[in-house]
Amino acid sequence: MFLKEVNLWNFRKFGNVNISDKEPALNVELKDGLNVLIGENDSGKTAIIDAIRIVLGTQSNEYYFLDEKDFYKDTSELKIECVFYFRNEESVKPAKFLEWITFDDNKKPILKIRLIAKKDGSRIKKYITAGEPDLDNSFDAMEELRITYLKPLRDADRELIAGRTSRVLQILRGHKIFNKKNDKDHLLVDIIKKANEEVDKYFSIEKNEEEQYINEGGNITGTIENHLKGFMGYEKGNYNTNINISEAKLISILGNLNLKISENKVGLGSLNQLYMALELLLFEKEAKESDTLNLCLIEEVEAHLHPQAQLRIIKHLQKQFINKENNKQKGQLILTTHSITLGSSIKLENLIICKNGKAYPMGHEYTLLEKDDYQFLEMFLDATKANLFFAKGVILVEGDAENLLIPTIAEIIGKPLHENSVSIVNLGNIAFNRYSKIFLRRKENEDFGVPIAIITDLDVNKYKENFELIFCKEEEVNIINEEYENKWKLERIKNTYFSNIDEIKEIVREDSGKRLNGIGKRLEEEFKKETVDIEEYRNNKRSNKTKLYKNGNIRPYINKDWTLEYDIAMSGLKFYLYQAINIVKGESDYQYETGESELSAIVNNEEIAKKIFVDNFYSDVKNNKKKSLSKAEVALNLANLLKDTSKKEEIKEILQKDEYLRYLVDAIIYATSECGIQ
Repeated sequence: MFLKEVNLWNFRKFGNVNISDKEPALNVELKDGLNVLIGENDSGKTAIIDAIRIVLGTQSNEYYFLDEKDFYKDTSELKIECVFYFRNEESVKPAKFLEWITFDDNKKPILKIRLIAKKDGSRIKKYITAGEPDLDNSFDAMEELRITYLKPLRDADRELIAGRTSRVLQILRGHKIFNKKNDKDHLLVDIIKKANEEVDKYFSIEKNEEEQYINEGGNITGTIENHLKGFMGYEKGNYNTNINISEAKLISILGNLNLKISENKVGLGSLNQLYMALELLLFEKEAKESDTLNLCLIEEVEAHLHPQAQLRIIKHLQKQFINKENNKQKGQLILTTHSITLGSSIKLENLIICKNGKAYPMGHEYTLLEKDDYQFLEMFLDATKANLFFAKGVILVEGDAENLLIPTIAEIIGKPLHENSVSIVNLGNIAFNRYSKIFLRRKENEDFGVPIAIITDLDVNKYKENFELIFCKEEEVNIINEEYENKWKLERIKNTYFSNIDEIKEIVREDSGKRLNGIGKRLEEEFKKETVDIEEYRNNKRSNKTKLYKNGNIRPYINKDWTLEYDIAMSGLKFYLYQAINIVKGESDYQYETGESELSAIVNNEEIAKKIFVDNFYSDVKNNKKKSLSKAEVALNLANLLKDTSKKEEIKEILQKDEYLRYLVDAIIYATSECGIQ
């Protein structure tokens, strides 16, 4: 069996509901196998983990005392519900929990266990029941459901040394080989007895005729005993002093055991890994032998570990406990992390994003991502892009230039990205829908509440007069519907111009969830092409991009004319751009105020833009002209110029009023907005 759902009513930050309400304050849906709760600090990850272990208890028999801080604000009642499903192939049958079994909407047997706690003056009363609400009764099979739990902020150095409270003692005591009724029969007790006999012989008080100790250790014991007799006198009787390894009782023996990884002192990271290996001892035993629940909770798996160690651990855990053997799942893991390294290395479908008081599972049944989207993101969602999981706002850009320049612009207009917890993600391409749809959900009213701004170029060649466009009439929409025997409402493509078939396919895929594989040639033959001027093409392309990208809290911000560099060359920042270009070329430095003097002879603004853009960035394949400058280098130098200048107020005014730069400012304002809706 496995834990399918966790529901919380008035537990910690998840509240403002009545515990009798059907809908909880928080519903967390889990999958069999690996689940990783990821999110920023105070997003609720620990509350979810604690809720599970409070209800189920742990293999090491740790006890959790509920206190007033566990109740939401001023509420006096809380409820935690754990819902379990049964794997089809496992040996355990629902009959084991027959008196508490209920059924879901698909008539599958499930087990619902709930803890209810109520304040009673200064006391907190709690009780655990199972079954359907109002028909449930006391649940007394908790021993079948205990979990393995690894707490956060582990003091591995202290936990691994011997002592009555050592973690080594607690865990070994919980293992079946040390959990026998008669400890005296245990092999380890015999080993220690024999060792104690040898130690006792070494320290025995025996003297020869010259009153010299026969055993060198006898001198130690004899001296101690002489002092003891002097302290205590003889009226209490005689005492025999013993030095031994351990009392010959199993619990004492286990309490005297240390667990080490090396003779030499090692760092926190190595000790932490040893500690986790020790904790997983019980989980592995349960995974192999138990016919009920095999569940392990690990908080902050990345604690004290460098990125490569984090990756090795997560891969090992998946291989050791999660991979299926003979179609039988070995166990269920629930981890918490705020590591972008882990966030980018774990499959997206295994993540649960904790944000804004909710938990968002990222499996395909919850998102609008398609199968190939998951494959794409698994390959390209690196640590840099994974920071979007922790952001309160996201800006997606298509290149290095925007990635370098936008944070500076945000600073100048008083909207610094870091202060507003906004992540800027450089995709290096225009696969915006792949990434932005991470935040789109299948259920209505389940939006992340995170503003997503897409900054993209219009990419309409200023020096081309006419364009051939595909005009998609209603007849062409019917062709698509006939091909797939569906009647999709493809309003976004009807009576609209497109520059190529791929643009049509992408919008159809967005609206229908279907790919138009194999239909491209037929569409090319059937769709009519028309010649339009540049302004009509620009307007249609802007409209198509808006239709393609705008969805929920996702907003596209598209430049006015051509590319970022061309539009800056048309703006009030053109002289700063020109100076940045000269710096890259080695023809200027940061002491040179602006490039205005070199361009002052050119009166026409478009001629200035042409000189700046065509000479440095424009590729003309037909005339064998390749762009020579790095856009990233130019953007970096432009950002430095804008930051270092004494004319920041003047630049701020240009950014806010210039029609060629306004789209960048609008994107920043939207991404840093509280609710993400303008």
